[in-house]
Amino acid sequence: MPDLDQRRDPGGRRERRRAARRAHAFDPEPYARELEAIIDEITTSPELDSKRLDRILKRHPKNGTGLFSRAELIAGFRHFGPRRASPLDASAWVARLRLRPVRTLSGVTPVTVLTKPYPCPGQCIFCPSDVRMPKSYLADEPGAQRADDNDFDPYRQTWSRLETYCNIGHRSTRSS
Repeated sequence: MPDLDQRRDPGGRRERRRAARRAHAFDPEPYARELEAIIDEITTSPELDSKRLDRILKRHPKNGTGLFSRAELIAGFRHFGPRRASPLDASAWVARLRLRPVRTLSGVTPVTVLTKPYPCPGQCIFCPSDVRMPKSYLADEPGAQRADDNDFDPYRQTWSRLETYCNIGHRSTRSS
């Protein structure tokens, strides 16, 4: 009979996902030319909206085919920014890229934390029941994946989410 960990993670999907994330950690150095061109255009652009940003990203593709994510652009700016003369400081530059600035505008940063999956006494037919997830959650939801990746540890789930917010340009500290 398989133990609980094998039932929760059939085929080792969690470990494969973690290994893939580590293997795909972004290093801006190989993309210096493209990132510096994008940084310059974003810095000098008087008005930056989603359409303008998309046009800039399409002019400077990643590996000639894909587009840089906002997290990769921010990592590039943090890496190359100190050696570039930019009229914008880091926080002003990052603020231009925020996908949803209202998400943390109120000073509250929403973070989802899931508890470990425990059996539920209910037999609701409409409620998903995945042995890897708490009752009523689906394994493909981002919050549930983050919980699974962090072994349902509340501290690590919170840390991971706040780190993601920082990577995409949101504040993770309380604003007054």
